[in-house]
Amino acid sequence: MQSNNRRDFLRATLAIGGGMALSTGVVGTEVTQEKPSSETSARSGRRTNKRFRFGVLIETPETGRQLDPGYDEVIVPISKLVNPLEPNTTWPKMRDEIKSWGFPTRATSHFAETVRPLIGPDADFGLIRFFVQRAMARVSELGVRLSGVYGGFFKVPDGLSTTQAMDQCVRLVNMAADAAEPYGITIVLEPVGDPDTLWPLYVDAVKFAKRIARPN
Repeated sequence: MQSNNRRDFLRATLAIGGGMALSTGVVGTEVTQEKPSSETSARSGRRTNKRFRFGVLIETPETGRQLDPGYDEVIVPISKLVNPLEPNTTWPKMRDEIKSWGFPTRATSHFAETVRPLIGPDADFGLIRFFVQRAMARVSELGVRLSGVYGGFFKVPDGLSTTQAMDQCVRLVNMAADAAEPYGITIVLEPVGDPDTLWPLYVDAVKFAKRIARPN
């Protein structure tokens, strides 16, 4: 379908079904080829016959400490736990807290929630640049390899054309890619099925990624 037709389809579907099946989150899921080991599973409580890895989003330290051992990894929300706008002196304590849970941390969410809006006349790109640079430096210490960017951040605000909004989105994602590249982190686009966003569907996100044309 063409872009306009896809958006019309989404609007009709959202009106009928509430959008329940239009958005999927796959950050933190990875196909693996690990062989089962019942001995390891019994000892650790963790699944070893796993074709997919299952990550869980942890928003508070208390939840991380009580996490069921059956999960494979944790997903860390940048704006809730990493807190790039807080002083560097506070980060080591949180970093060590996250590591103490004993789970790999390969992915992040809540990319730049605390410096919104990310597009529009009020977007502060100086602050956003600082935020993403510090965020990528910190999460790299956790071993993060995937950093999710939520498509819902990119709704076209009143008074801004779609072209202007897209240009700002391209600028922001390039900023994120610049900050992530030295640490080997990949920026992951998360379409949300909202027809009023810049890349509502998977195919739209693929087209956008091709436009960015960055290896990460």
